[in-house]
Amino acid sequence: MHISRVRLQWDASCVTAYEIDTSPDHVTWTKIHATTAGQGGVEDLTSLDGTGRYVRVYGTERCRTDASKGYSLQEFGVYGSAGDVRPPSPPGTPTLVGVTPTTATIEWTAATDDVGVAGYDVYRDGQLCASTTGALTATCGHLGPNGSYGFYVNARDAAGNVSQASGTLAVKTPPSDDHTPPSAPANVHTTAVNSTSIGLAWTASSDDVGVTG
Repeated sequence: MHISRVRLQWDASCVTAYEIDTSPDHVTWTKIHATTAGQGGVEDLTSLDGTGRYVRVYGTERCRTDASKGYSLQEFGVYGSAGDVRPPSPPGTPTLVGVTPTTATIEWTAATDDVGVAGYDVYRDGQLCASTTGALTATCGHLGPNGSYGFYVNARDAAGNVSQASGTLAVKTPPSDDHTPPSAPANVHTTAVNSTSIGLAWTASSDDVGVTG
């Protein structure tokens, strides 16, 4: 369970110093809140961020100096959501493995997640260009020769939570080694004519790599 809020209602035997801990197994505890300025009464802690099956209040200093008095907590409310709602950490900034006039291959260091990373999505200038289920490398195609591109990676877990983006890798593709020109456009003809302009149309050229314009 993800814990986002704890509400404590004390009677006169409150605490001035305490912490809120969570645990998956009632053995190992993780502190998600601590204070030395407890005021007693109702304390509503609304900005917590923790996970666990168990939650405890661990007091270390009493409000009342009488040694016969302990702690008295009237209500202990725990709020959150079941299931995995925490996204993975961002992957490492990608590095370039190889580049051609039309492709770029990148790699990155793994993200971490409390449940497990299910895969990675690679973006080129904000557009998805590759996805992996576990590999830390991918190749993006459909690039243009002598072009400049930015690549970044998001991690996702099985619950669909998506990490913040990695840093962006700038890549410039080399000039094309293609020396075969496209075929000549054919069937050039007018589509409209007036006193100031002429509309033209033609059939497409073909090319072994691709016509760009």
